[in-house]
Amino acid sequence: MDLADFLLARIAEDEQDASDVHEVDCDLVRQGAVDPAFGWTCSCGHPARILAECQAKRWIVGAYDILRDAGAEAVVAVLALPYADHPDYSADWRP
Repeated sequence: MDLADFLLARIAEDEQDASDVHEVDCDLVRQGAVDPAFGWTCSCGHPARILAECQAKRWIVGAYDILRDAGAEAVVAVLALPYADHPDYSADWRP
């Protein structure tokens, strides 16, 4: 697995997590399991921002795949840092 594949897999996981959290939170409110009178609303803020962020990261990884230069590699390496604790992360990718 290379850095681009690693990032694309993490981005896909982030998208799925955002969708899952949104569905669970909103279902609780819709089902009346929590009382909106106490200020409970869907706490995920709808995943629109997270999904837009994932799309932006995909664009950056795509540009990296085309350019494969030092500047693009540095940017993608920094994007991977939040996932450094993932078992598939390679220390060689650390900027």
